[in-house]
Amino acid sequence: MVKRGKQRLTPTQRILLWHIVLLTPALGLSLAGSSWYFLSALAAIMVTILTVRRLVVQRTVRIILTRSLEPAMLVGFAIAYLGLSNAIVPLPLWQQTLVLIGVFVLQLRYLLAQFRVQTVHIQSIFSIILIILVNTVWALIATTNGVAGFVGLLVVWIANYVIVHFWLERTGFHNSFLAAVWSIIAVEALWVTSMALVFYTLPGTTLVVSRSALFLVIIAYAWGSMLILHSKRKLSKRLVVEYGTICAFLLLILLVMTGQ
Repeated sequence: MVKRGKQRLTPTQRILLWHIVLLTPALGLSLAGSSWYFLSALAAIMVTILTVRRLVVQRTVRIILTRSLEPAMLVGFAIAYLGLSNAIVPLPLWQQTLVLIGVFVLQLRYLLAQFRVQTVHIQSIFSIILIILVNTVWALIATTNGVAGFVGLLVVWIANYVIVHFWLERTGFHNSFLAAVWSIIAVEALWVTSMALVFYTLPGTTLVVSRSALFLVIIAYAWGSMLILHSKRKLSKRLVVEYGTICAFLLLILLVMTGQ
C-alpha cells in the first residue's frame, strides 16, 4: 500500500490564510465605536498592502501600490460608509457585521481572481460594487456637510478613475482617456444630483444606497457592455438602441421611485 502524504497548502493559500487572520481583527475594530473607525481603516489597508506585496512577483513599490489600490479602496470606503451611516442613523450591530463580512469575502475573491484573465466577470461585479460604495459614501458626506462634499468630488474623481482604469485594463483596453472621461461624467452627475440627494433603504435593513450611485451603475453597465461588444466586433445599431432603451428605462424608474 502506498501511503498518501499530507496535502500541503500552496504558497498563495498560506498568504491568503494569513490575510484572513490579520484582516479579521482589523475590520473588527470598526465595531468598537466611532473612535476606532480611522484605526480600523488604516489597519485594514496596511494588511491589504502587505498581502498584495507577498502575492505579486515583481515587488517594486509602484506595482505593489498599484495592485493594492482597489482592494484597499474597498475596505477603506466600507469602513467610511459604516461611520457615516452610524452618524446619521445608528446601524444595528448585526447589519454592521453583515457589511464587514461581505467586504471581507469580496476582497478575498478579488485577491484570488485579479491575476486570472478568465475571471474578468467576477472582477466586473467587484467594480460595480465599488462604484456603488464610493459614490454612496460621497452622497452621505454631502448630506452631512456640503463643503466637505464639494471638496470630496476630487477624491470621487480619482476613485472612479482608478476603478474604471483597472476594469478597462482587465478587459484588454489600455486607455486612460476613457477612464478620465468616465470620471468627469461621474463627478458631473454627482454634482447635479447633489441638489436633491435621495437614498434607498435595502429591504429589511437600515442600510442605504444613494440614487446617484445607482444612476452611475446603470450607465456604467450599458457603457461597459457596449464597449466589450465593440472590442469583439459584435456591436450593432440594434444593440446600441437596445442598451440605450434599457438604460433610459431603468433611469426613469429611479427618477420616479421615492426614497428618503
